[in-house]
Amino acid sequence: MRRSTGWGIAALLAAAGLAAGCSGSGSSSKGSPTQTDQASTTGAAASTSALPAPTTSTSTPPPPLSADDFKKQLQAVNAALAPDFTAVGKAKTTSDISAALGKLSTDAAAQVSQISDNPPTNVVAAATELTAALKTLGSAADDEKATAGSKVCAGVSAAAALSRSDGANQVRTAVQHLVAADPAYTNVLTFVPAAVQDQNRRLTSGTVLRRASGPGKLTIHTADEDAVITLTKVGSKTPVTSVYVRASSTTELNNVPGATFDAYIAYGSDWDSTAHAFTRDCTFSKADSTFDFSSNDWELTLYKVANGNLTEVPVDPNQAPPP
Repeated sequence: MRRSTGWGIAALLAAAGLAAGCSGSGSSSKGSPTQTDQASTTGAAASTSALPAPTTSTSTPPPPLSADDFKKQLQAVNAALAPDFTAVGKAKTTSDISAALGKLSTDAAAQVSQISDNPPTNVVAAATELTAALKTLGSAADDEKATAGSKVCAGVSAAAALSRSDGANQVRTAVQHLVAADPAYTNVLTFVPAAVQDQNRRLTSGTVLRRASGPGKLTIHTADEDAVITLTKVGSKTPVTSVYVRASSTTELNNVPGATFDAYIAYGSDWDSTAHAFTRDCTFSKADSTFDFSSNDWELTLYKVANGNLTEVPVDPNQAPPP
């Protein structure tokens, strides 16, 4: 049964093949190709044989730079970035700090493309390390820019924080490796200073920063932050008198003129007497009440108390009066 079934299938397949052959012959009963068919077949074969053989090509990389040429590239990087670091340290206002850090970030990114892909063979690894370090330095400047006016609020603190960043550390390490590979690069990349630690300078509580003359007295109680209280005439940003008060202490500001004042409060750490400002962790606020010293003395408590009648309103750092 299996054998006869197999033959039956074979016969059917053969028949199908014959039927296909017959139907494919068209009007010609002889089954030979027409002249047109022959030409088409011949043409296709000729076209295939005429295709060119595939070829491959490789580009030759440029030769490594000389030590002198690579040194010139590094000198250009240093010349571009050294002024940026100086500008960060000299910035006075929050907007100045932001602008200086933004420029440093942009210039660091630009200098990445200035470092050749074909440095001298003995410094390839260090050059690659330097490229990555410049990218990290730019990111660090961007991160610090986002905290300008709060975490860092003076150029000196911004520069100190940047000097301790991962980007600065990576640049210093890459420079060390460059010099170890070839002493010719000694003192070429000097734009990143040594790491600078934060300072914590403070004045004696009750130190008067701006003196005035008058009959009034303001008693101030602070919480857990050092503060500077500045009085300005209502509606003005011009300081009349101000006093430094340490955290968790009470002091008196005497000789307040007999007029009505707004009270601005600056909180922070590390008082820079030259800049006349806190350099870190700064916040600024204004009392929502005014103080008339023409016939009264006042008491200002800078923490929550029962039945208190004063609220501090946040102030933009760029809108706060100078202490």
